[in-house]
Amino acid sequence: MKIIDMKCSNCGAILEVDSEKREANCQHCGAKFLIDDENIHVDFDAEQAGYEFEKGRQRAQEEAAQEEAAQEMADSSSDATSSNTSGSKAPIWIALGLLLLCLVFILGKCGSKSNLPKDTNDLEEIEVEAVEEEAQIGEPEEEVAAEEVEVVEEDETIDEGILDLEAEELAEEPAALDDEPAAVNTELEDALEEGEIKGRGLCDEDYKEPDYVGLSGYVAIYKDDEPMLSLYEIPTEPWYVPKYAKYEGKYIDTEDKIQHKTAIKVLEQDLKYEDVAKYGGYLFVEDESGEQFYIDVDNFVTKDYWNETDLSKALETGYYIAEYHQKSDISPVNHDNEEMELEEGTLVFVRNFVPGEWSVNVNKPHPDTTPIEGLVWGDWFDVNEYGARGICFNAEDLEIVY
Repeated sequence: MKIIDMKCSNCGAILEVDSEKREANCQHCGAKFLIDDENIHVDFDAEQAGYEFEKGRQRAQEEAAQEEAAQEMADSSSDATSSNTSGSKAPIWIALGLLLLCLVFILGKCGSKSNLPKDTNDLEEIEVEAVEEEAQIGEPEEEVAAEEVEVVEEDETIDEGILDLEAEELAEEPAALDDEPAAVNTELEDALEEGEIKGRGLCDEDYKEPDYVGLSGYVAIYKDDEPMLSLYEIPTEPWYVPKYAKYEGKYIDTEDKIQHKTAIKVLEQDLKYEDVAKYGGYLFVEDESGEQFYIDVDNFVTKDYWNETDLSKALETGYYIAEYHQKSDISPVNHDNEEMELEEGTLVFVRNFVPGEWSVNVNKPHPDTTPIEGLVWGDWFDVNEYGARGICFNAEDLEIVY
């Protein structure tokens, strides 16, 4: 038993109340109180609840079993109906089949008896008729074969006509096809011959960027490559120009070289307008071995000028080495227009034309008579030293050797 303390709501006196009791009386003022613990009290019979649960579960199982049995009965009745239907039809079909077999057998017997020959004479007649029928059957085959031959001959005639027509068409087509490449090649050759497609980044009178992509040409030294020249000897062969690589948009000298006069094909170009009628930049090229690299556009020429017979025209494109042989009536001269005696076979590094303004100065080589200026190495009589001197020549007296 637990005693709890409460206050009387009437007089305020302290009440001692048993927690298990529902009522309390104040000993001071006699007031009576009902005690409510504010809890909901539910009477629960566990045994009865378990019984009701088990009874409901069993009832649910019985109902499910009944529904399953009813479904099985419905399915079996439908199967039986279909089997009875097919079973009832089977005897009818069997009877009809037997009846047909009997009819065939009877008809066959009758037919065989009626067709039998009455004696040996009849048998001979039948054999003769069979032979004649075979002969008649063979004749149409020959006719059919003859017809096939005629058809084949007609087809051959048709085919010959078609072939003749196709031959005429083919004879006309190549003329149209051959014209186009010839026009392209002629145009390219004319452009190269007339100097419209120039190397070294040079452009035409319209100052348009030269289009080198797809064009074949050659590697050649340029005037900026002159550091290869020695004061004491003519440049040795072969000459080389640098290769470049592209890295982050810049072109870097790889320290690798490619030989002067190497044949190449231009794959790409990166050019910018640089000066009057001149573009600078780089070309991405491929040589005959398949190696690909960049070169300066200044080192690209469109023609093998070193094979030119016109030395002035060759000099318009690039430098070369020539061999001196006096053929004209005009002797070589120095820059003071003094005649120079040179040995036959002297090598000359040709690099410039005689300036046009020298034509008005009698003390200078004339551009009409000695238009080609080159360097000659030797021990000169008028100066006590060995080295290169500028000598001007008549074009007839020089022959390109490199």
